[in-house]
Amino acid sequence: MLKSATVTTLTVLAGALFAAPDPAPAPKKIPTDRDYKEILGQTLTAKPFVGGVPPFADRAAWAKLAKSPELTKVIERADDKLKEKIEPIPDELYLEYYKNGNRDNYQEAYGKLSGAANDFALAYLATGDKKYLDKLEETFGVILQMKSWMLPAHDRNHQTFDGKGNRIELVSSLNSWKYAVIYALLKDELKPETAKELKNQLYTRTLIPIRQMLDGKVKPDWWLVGTNNWNAVCWAGVLGTVLAVEEDQKAKIDLVDAATRHIGYSLIGFSPDGYCSEGMGYWNYGYGHNLRFAAMLRLATGDKLNLMDLAEMRRAGEYPEKITIVGEGVPAYADCSLSDNASPTLLGLRDYLMNRPAANWKDLRPDGSIEDFALFAAVPPPEGEIETASSAGDTSLFEDAGIGVVRPSTPDNRVAASFKGGSNFELHNHNDVGSYVVVIDGVPVLFDPGNEVYTARTFSDKRYESKLLNSFGHPVPVIDGKLQKPGKGTYAPILATANNDKEFVRSYDIAPAYQLPEIKKLVRTFRYSRVAPGSFAVTDEGEFSRDIAFETALLTPGVFTATGKNTGRITYKNKSVNLQIESSSPFEFVTEEIKEKVNHKETITRIGLRFTGKVSSAKITVTFTP
Repeated sequence: MLKSATVTTLTVLAGALFAAPDPAPAPKKIPTDRDYKEILGQTLTAKPFVGGVPPFADRAAWAKLAKSPELTKVIERADDKLKEKIEPIPDELYLEYYKNGNRDNYQEAYGKLSGAANDFALAYLATGDKKYLDKLEETFGVILQMKSWMLPAHDRNHQTFDGKGNRIELVSSLNSWKYAVIYALLKDELKPETAKELKNQLYTRTLIPIRQMLDGKVKPDWWLVGTNNWNAVCWAGVLGTVLAVEEDQKAKIDLVDAATRHIGYSLIGFSPDGYCSEGMGYWNYGYGHNLRFAAMLRLATGDKLNLMDLAEMRRAGEYPEKITIVGEGVPAYADCSLSDNASPTLLGLRDYLMNRPAANWKDLRPDGSIEDFALFAAVPPPEGEIETASSAGDTSLFEDAGIGVVRPSTPDNRVAASFKGGSNFELHNHNDVGSYVVVIDGVPVLFDPGNEVYTARTFSDKRYESKLLNSFGHPVPVIDGKLQKPGKGTYAPILATANNDKEFVRSYDIAPAYQLPEIKKLVRTFRYSRVAPGSFAVTDEGEFSRDIAFETALLTPGVFTATGKNTGRITYKNKSVNLQIESSSPFEFVTEEIKEKVNHKETITRIGLRFTGKVSSAKITVTFTP
């Protein structure tokens, strides 16, 4: 009998930071806190479920599939990899992380290995050419000898690597699902000893450990009840493995029931209004696996269980349209990349689960992974007239999270923007209460600079030494030389809001983000003009118990030019914004390039607006016009 896992302390590992957002109490019950065994007993059999692809023996069906653009690309990749020798990853590469914090070298090597297994398996299924099967055997010869399927960054004190027990994390769970699908589709084609050992390791590395954790025989991994992307990703990998490999019907029902109940914890990580504090990249990654999990469950149970029936699941599903500023542009809040936008494939999967006959569902395409290829093949096409893309309107507000997006309501308004209050007690948090993005003609001329390249520092007590993650790397004030604080008690209450056909105005009390006794008042107000050509203004008003140094800042990927004592211009990608500054005291422009390791080529320029003398009160307004 599988019990619900309980964890008294959530261990902070790479990719997991903090619990629910500061002001929102966690629900007393998880959204899926119910027993699904009756429905599962009526629908699940011992027969493996991987999706809707044909069996290997149906060569005519696979010959047709092989002509698809997706499989054509996979076969091309597999052909390139045929020339490469498959070699074991040196132990030193795994252990490098513990010496210097480098995550990339091992992850790159491991990604190539699991990618090779994926491509050789799909290429063999598509063509039936034995050269791909031989190379797949060679690849599994290495994979099945690996001491750990985990990433070293997630293998605490390299215990799994040292043979002290198998644990489950992001990559091991997803690769387990991948290898399980390969096993289910090709077990009769693989050498008997390879198939037997692969199945054995899917049990020893995934199915047995998860059962032991649920039964309380070993300490559960924290993610079983974690409230972030780890929960969704790991449970999706576990579910995919269970459905593809587990042949005992009762054991399958027990594990699927446990997975379906526990994946609800990931939805607690969204604010009640559906905001994803981890950013769009992690919506794709984390919630994307909520969607994959829900699709597997719906298809495997013959439409009897659809997690999109949960209000929490639906609200999180609407995040992409609401957070998008214009086009595909989203603000790079928290650990979000500048290039992140919603995956059309995941929007298609979402629309299928919502029974919304939209274009993304109609054009649903796998991403090249064998598990997605198999799963998406089972998704039926939409029926009825295809809906046009839904519009989020001229204003989107995540009221619980304190985030907003304002967009042009007329074609001659050239300005759009996003702004945030929120807190510094969020998943993948940056200290960024009061941050904002200004977009001119679709170009983010003022921006939030997004995430850094992950290292051991990123997820340690030294996280906020990074000038990209602390508030110095965001367009917010510096008070007497002090930055914002992380953690509880930093939520910025909404003080006032006005919204009409001429403007949108919102004020936040951002003083809690600093937790400084000398602050008597610190209010940030955003004002968006709907009157063409549009404008966006940011006002800071502060009162202090003593004279202090005061500074606010702008962040841009563009080139800044001071055009006067109180004016300036920023140009980026041939779009320019004029700055008009009104200040209660004299100030100076202080520019600095923020140099941290990032995944983009844009220069990150911080333009400080620094008062030249100490003040007991301050007011400064920066108005941006195209």
